[in-house]
Amino acid sequence: MLGETYHAKNLNDRALSALERAAQLAPHLGKPQAEMARVYLQLGKRAEAKAAAEAAIELDPNSTDVLAAAAEVFLKTNHHAQSVAASRKVAKGRPEDAESLMNLTRALILEKESAPIGNFSKIEGTERAEIMNQLERAADLGADANAVSVWKARALALFGNFKEAIPLLEAAVAKNPSAEIYCALASCYRRAGKLTLARKAIESSLEREPANVNNLIERGRIILEQGDAANARENFERVISLDPQNAAAHQLLGECFQANGKRLEATH
Repeated sequence: MLGETYHAKNLNDRALSALERAAQLAPHLGKPQAEMARVYLQLGKRAEAKAAAEAAIELDPNSTDVLAAAAEVFLKTNHHAQSVAASRKVAKGRPEDAESLMNLTRALILEKESAPIGNFSKIEGTERAEIMNQLERAADLGADANAVSVWKARALALFGNFKEAIPLLEAAVAKNPSAEIYCALASCYRRAGKLTLARKAIESSLEREPANVNNLIERGRIILEQGDAANARENFERVISLDPQNAAAHQLLGECFQANGKRLEATH
C-alpha cells in the first residue's frame, strides 16, 4: 500500500492522501482506516486518529493487523479500555507472539495507572494474575528483557510493592534513560511518598519529551501533592490544550481549584 510506504518514510501528508484514496476505492476494508489512524497520530490529530481506529475495527473486527494498529492508537491517545479490548483480541489471535502479549500487558497496566485517584490494593487477584502471567509468557517467548523488567516494576507498583518496583525501575532507567521509564519511575516515587525524587525524575522525563501529556500529568500530580495547586494547575491546563478529552487532566484540574478554594477559606 503506497500510503504505508510514505508513512514509513515519515512523509505523513502524502501518506494520508494516499490512504484516503485507498479508503475511497475500497470502503469495505479496515486496513486503510487503521493506517490512517496511525498517520493522524503522527500528525498530532488525536481525535481523528481515534475516530479512524474505531472505523477500522467496525469495518474489519477480526483482522489482527487492524486490531493491533487500533490498539496502538487507543493506547497513545489514552483510551485505555478500548486498547485493552483490542489488545486482548490480538493476543488471542497471536498467542505465540511476544510483542502482542507485551502490548496487552501495557494496556492492562496503563488502564489501571490512568485513574486520577486509585486504591491500587483493590486490584482483583485475577487481574494481578493475568498481568503477571502475560509478562512471564512474553519473557518466555523472547520479549526484550529490559522492557519486561520495566512493566513488571510498574505492575508491582500497582500492587503497592514499591520496595521491589523502585530498584527495578532505577536499574532500567540506567540502561535506557527514556522519557517513558523516567515517568514511570517518577510515578513510583510519588506513590511511595518520595516526592523530591519524583520531581527530579519527572523533570528528566520532560527534558526528553516536553509535550508528552503523560509526563505533564505526572508532574502536575507531584506538584499537587507537594502542596502547590497553582503550579500544578498549569500542567493540567497544558494537557487539556493538547488533549481536550483527557479525563484525568480535567479531574485533576478540578482538584486544583478545590485545593485553592480550601486554602482561601483557611486565610479568612
